[in-house]
Amino acid sequence: QMRLPIESPAGAPPSDLPVKLESASGVVNVSGTGFALRFEPGDLVSMKTGDREILLPDGGPKLHLWRAQHRNDDGYASREWDRVGLRNLRRTNRTVDSKVVAPNVVQVSTSSNYVGKGGFAVTHIANYTIYGDGSITVDNSISPIGRKTTLARVGVRMLLDKSLDTASYLGRGPMENYSDRMRGSDVGLYTSPVADLLTAYSKPMESGNHQDVRWVSLGRSNSPSLIAQAPLGETMQFSALPYTDEELEPTPYSVDLPKSEHTVLVLAAKTLGVGSNACGPRPLPQYMVDSSPTAFTYSLRLLPVNSGEPSLFARRYVTDARPLLPYLSLDAERKVVLSGGETNLKVSFDQQTWTPYTAPFAPGDGGFWVESTSVTGRSLIARFEVPPAPESIRGVATASSFEREEGEPENAIDGDPDTYWHNRWNPKTPGPHSLTLEFKEAKPVAGVRITPRQDMQNGRVKDYEIYVSADGKEWGSPVASGTLPDSEAVQTIAFTKPTSGRFLRLVVKSDHSGGDLGAVAELEPF
Repeated sequence: QMRLPIESPAGAPPSDLPVKLESASGVVNVSGTGFALRFEPGDLVSMKTGDREILLPDGGPKLHLWRAQHRNDDGYASREWDRVGLRNLRRTNRTVDSKVVAPNVVQVSTSSNYVGKGGFAVTHIANYTIYGDGSITVDNSISPIGRKTTLARVGVRMLLDKSLDTASYLGRGPMENYSDRMRGSDVGLYTSPVADLLTAYSKPMESGNHQDVRWVSLGRSNSPSLIAQAPLGETMQFSALPYTDEELEPTPYSVDLPKSEHTVLVLAAKTLGVGSNACGPRPLPQYMVDSSPTAFTYSLRLLPVNSGEPSLFARRYVTDARPLLPYLSLDAERKVVLSGGETNLKVSFDQQTWTPYTAPFAPGDGGFWVESTSVTGRSLIARFEVPPAPESIRGVATASSFEREEGEPENAIDGDPDTYWHNRWNPKTPGPHSLTLEFKEAKPVAGVRITPRQDMQNGRVKDYEIYVSADGKEWGSPVASGTLPDSEAVQTIAFTKPTSGRFLRLVVKSDHSGGDLGAVAELEPF
């Protein structure tokens, strides 16, 4: 069998068909031949062709970073998702802006801030460029802030009318495949009922991912169709399932799943590999997805009923000199670093005075705007907001070692007994292990409360010593030492007398598992 190259079609200029923009009271309506769109702050809320609506309520493209846990491979990552609140991110500060670029081109920009737990937050900016034939190019900027976290994916999710129940796609198939599980899945043109794309695991979980996808179409006879495309010459990942992750996660067995009420389309730039952590290693580094800033693009095209073979439309790519979206990160001083976008970015805190971006800057308290202008003079303005850094009354935690994505030292001061600091165990570091708190200023400490690891013995403190230091260099003799019981209960250790210092160190000399480990759920001085 000979491997044949996949021929990519050439890009095409935007259609000459006109497109109409109407905007009032925070609602933006865009329409053209055979399509109508409605936007509200933060969201695309309606996609119609004729009188047929394909989006369910609250079903427009929204940031989606987690998945219904793979049993048992995602255990290490799902703890992180819970720790930063990925399943229940709270949306704030939604905006929508629009303008006519040309008689045949309209631009609509939306932004949303998503706030999780422990200082984790994400700004998602989506810039929709809409053409007269109904083609929509969506440029996305995703800027996570706070704790570095393993994500399930970086992408968006749409909730579609259940009549769009057949998927055709050009990508790897026909079985599900992931970044570290795709060698046996050839790139080809496949068609499947959406119901069959849900892999029939006994315990429902996220499934049905497909890699190296050029385009996917959802529809059926006598129904509109929706086409999603990767940019010309690029690929993306997709899944189309009859259930959301929220429906799959709590369901114990597949027979318990309710009747499907929608088609759930996920489009992603990156998807976490599967690994084999149930009995082996996590995914290799190249198959992990961390919470780094990301920009990605996809296109949508809504086709009326009986428009013909979707693949014919999917081979048309609109090429247009759109301004690139920037994304942000924070440096060690929590100053804003802008990346991506055009080279002539400008920043404003009031949308009146604009300053060229040349170096990291303090984010301020009320958010800020960034203008990005393309070489053709087209520009867009994106709003960002950086939440204040969470302050712990217990100061800053460091450790002699820690297990990444499981046992970071800050877990011992986050107020959550289900998270914990754990010494590094892969590869294992020899004891004794230590956990150190640095306060903002020196203060008297009369004792500590230690919340042991709750889920198992491994690392649960047995023999210990506690030190207090003025400078973190000279520690002297321990202010307390002893042996703790093998218990989940909070242990209170009172010092012989209060001791003043700016640093406190717990040294774990042995643990109740006998494995030369160290773990603490909470360390609270008083």
